[in-house]
Amino acid sequence: MAFERKHVLPLALFTVLVVGGCLGPIGSAGEGTPTATDDLAQQAPDDTDSDSDDGPRETAIDLNDSRSGPGLADPIATNDTLDRSEITYYPDNDTIRYVAAYRHTNHEEVPNGTETPDREPVYEFVPVEEWLAVQAPYAGADAVHERVTSRLEGTHSLSTGVSATDNGTRVTVATRTLLSRDGEILASPDVTFDRVQTVTPTNVTMTIDIGEHSLTHTYPVEVQRMVVQQE
Repeated sequence: MAFERKHVLPLALFTVLVVGGCLGPIGSAGEGTPTATDDLAQQAPDDTDSDSDDGPRETAIDLNDSRSGPGLADPIATNDTLDRSEITYYPDNDTIRYVAAYRHTNHEEVPNGTETPDREPVYEFVPVEEWLAVQAPYAGADAVHERVTSRLEGTHSLSTGVSATDNGTRVTVATRTLLSRDGEILASPDVTFDRVQTVTPTNVTMTIDIGEHSLTHTYPVEVQRMVVQQE
């Protein structure tokens, strides 16, 4: 799968992110961060419609035309055994030790150019069930990203992530159009919102485990069409 799930926070600290690809748990200060495809297709405002099966590119856009809706394809289910290279599981008390940050140990040497940064990990602990609950939706976002991109032809400018709302946690798939201050299209998706919605699962059921612990949960999937204008 595409994401590295190195760092975690309690589920209450989820935030809504629709940035380059997915998204992972917030607050990590480590060297790895979750990644996914978010390279927007560049297009001049006067481009004509393409003949792609995935639909025409956008040639005009209303700033208020952002929208969202559920995925319309069949649900999917997947299993994931989490990578233990960056965490340690302690079965005696059912906790996970993870790298919460990296601390510089040679502050004085780095500014004068005599040494490269030397960092050591700072560890924190979290109950295993809480850790699984935080990691599971991101593993689900991985699975959704793979399914959606496999159903579309070519490489598409999609971001996958996780958001927490009053109604619970959901996986998101988003396209984004970037406008200049004058409303000129600077970058736009190379696939239409309707096409993405058609191939996106309605939900993903994720089973994730470590040691003797396992969590299975179903997350709804929402497709978002974002229009962003430069200030």
